[in-house]
Amino acid sequence: MTFYFFIAKIERERYQQQQQQSISATIKGADAPTGTLTTSYVMDALTGEIELSKSGFSKGVVKYAAKDSTTQATVASLSNPLDGLKVSNSTVFGQVGVKSEITKQLKGTLSACYVSGPGAMGVETAISKAGGIGATSFAAQCKVGDVMYSAKTTMKMDAYQVAAVNGVGAGETVGVAIDGKAGGDVKASLAYAKKIGGGHSVKCVVVNPVKKSFDPVVSANFVTSVVPKTTTTVAVQVDKAVRLFCFDFRVLISSFSLSILSSLFLFYLRERKKRERRRVRARMRIKATLVKQSLGVTLFSDGCRAYRR
Repeated sequence: MTFYFFIAKIERERYQQQQQQSISATIKGADAPTGTLTTSYVMDALTGEIELSKSGFSKGVVKYAAKDSTTQATVASLSNPLDGLKVSNSTVFGQVGVKSEITKQLKGTLSACYVSGPGAMGVETAISKAGGIGATSFAAQCKVGDVMYSAKTTMKMDAYQVAAVNGVGAGETVGVAIDGKAGGDVKASLAYAKKIGGGHSVKCVVVNPVKKSFDPVVSANFVTSVVPKTTTTVAVQVDKAVRLFCFDFRVLISSFSLSILSSLFLFYLRERKKRERRRVRARMRIKATLVKQSLGVTLFSDGCRAYRR
């Protein structure tokens, strides 16, 4: 649930002067779980990412981040890479941010945002070669004290959102939002987030239609870090009847943790081989003892027979 809308997120990305590698595994769904495996590699300003699913290749992303501009190309198919090709660019010009996204079919979005002090306003529109300018949205936000207020609406005024987010304490955040659509479909949301410390955090969102009946949908996720540089996220979503209809499990492993895990795995393999060698030597000693005992009995029997003669 997004409580305040950023049409163009203005963020100056720095050069990453060291190589970084990470692996992320995700499992979604309650009735029919599906999973993806994502690996990414960062070298200076260039980032490569590959996502695999049950059916094979799912998505490939190449991103180049300059000082005030980021360009990204996404491919959704290897057999026909141009059909699912999507190219986007985000650029910052002082206090103005511009973002564009286009596909092979010449469809995409164009957005711009202006930031001044604690406030920001922006516009986003859909564009296409066949239809020209499509749906357009406007948004604005302003921070007053510790509270961030935001509002979003479409040009046709057929959908809107107003929200407020407040930091109530150290690592604690509370937010409320009202989402409405044409026809009277209005929903109210209440969210709470807390950073517990030690790399742990918890979030909870309750969404309920604005009507007499109480029919909420509760979403919660828990983020933890068991191994350094590793993040594990568990998210669930249930309704009033406590029916689980959304489940999300994610594990993000960085290059540092990959080296630790690989070292632990190699240590486990070495120890396993050592235990196997010890078991083999123990079995050989037992066999040798049995052979000696059998040989001794045979010699003793032969000696007794010779004495009797």
